[in-house]
Amino acid sequence: MDLTAYLTEAHITQSEFAALLGVSQALVGQWARGIAVPPPVRCVEIELATDGRVSRVDLRPDDWAQIWPELLWLRAWQEWGLAQPSWRVAVRGFVRYGARWLFARRP
Repeated sequence: MDLTAYLTEAHITQSEFAALLGVSQALVGQWARGIAVPPPVRCVEIELATDGRVSRVDLRPDDWAQIWPELLWLRAWQEWGLAQPSWRVAVRGFVRYGARWLFARRP
């Protein structure tokens, strides 16, 4: 989901979202209109603030795999149509257990 769609659906103004992130409304407006791309750190903050509804992949479609290679396997799970854990659980598992966690069998 893009940022504009999220803000509209959640009934949040750009000013309110900007205050939540500690940035200016003008900057949120630029991100929402595609004039500027949020830096990687802000993408993570946006993903957390939106509870994953606006993902880092949505915000940086051209270079997300180079910035966050740990998300590649989540994308593969989606393409394969497999059940997957929530994105928070998935990232925690990868950070805690590394690559072996990615290939563990899940019930």
